[in-house]
Amino acid sequence: MSNLKLKVSTRKGDNSAQEIHRLDKDARIETLIFRSAEFNSPDNLKKEIETVVIDFGTFLKEGFKKDRKRELAISCQSCT
Repeated sequence: MSNLKLKVSTRKGDNSAQEIHRLDKDARIETLIFRSAEFNSPDNLKKEIETVVIDFGTFLKEGFKKDRKRELAISCQSCT
């Protein structure tokens, strides 16, 4: 887990238009995990993309375990 990052890209104004990538820091490989059908629709192509990167290696070392679990659950909810 510590060598992974999750990159979540969302089109502004349309939270259902998402693209999720898995980034392997060791192999330096980015793999598309999920792309909603709306992400590249003609209407959404004009919208700006907001991207959030979750670095599990850093995330798993910071704060209290209870807080990390809660923050991870919140992060994963935004991915659906």
